Amino acid sequence: MIGLFTPIASFYNYLQIYMWGLIISRFYGISVEFINDSLIFNIGIISSIILTVFSLILIITGYLYKRGHFDNNRISKIWISSGIIVLIATIIPLAALDFYSYDLYFPMAIWVYCDPGFGAIGPIIGAILAIAIGVMVFYSRAGRRQAPIPVSVVAPKNVCPHCGKPISLNASFCSSCGKTIEKSDI
Repeated sequence: MIGLFTPIASFYNYLQIYMWGLIISRFYGISVEFINDSLIFNIGIISSIILTVFSLILIITGYLYKRGHFDNNRISKIWISSGIIVLIATIIPLAALDFYSYDLYFPMAIWVYCDPGFGAIGPIIGAILAIAIGVMVFYSRAGRRQAPIPVSVVAPKNVCPHCGKPISLNASFCSSCGKTIEKSDI
């Protein structure tokens, strides 16, 4: 997700292009504009939305897996497919920019002049990691992750001899019925 806020292409400090179509130019002063080709702009916006949604899916399902809500087979399918979608959603705008000619600055393909930034490299690395982790989880022998057992279930308890409600180990009186509990009663 950090890749959405960093340039996908840059020409030293003079020009920066973001996936969602923002162009910051410092050639003749500072100018901020958006890509004027609607097809390239729409591809960038759609890819940015897909990248955001599937990055959030990876984060949320990772948290839920840790909490025991997914088995290995299901989480691996989600992570592998999300990683592939993020990879495709990153490569398409990069390829589209190659056909984009920013008339004022680039008479040829943009990648001849510009270097890829973290906005291009970061999502690709993240997608490859998601795919790799999904494959590792699929082949792991850990089995289904179980939800953690609350401490209150396994903690030792006493029972009130008068009303039968649970009380703490060192209780002097019952919080339910209010009667005094002597250690000889337990």
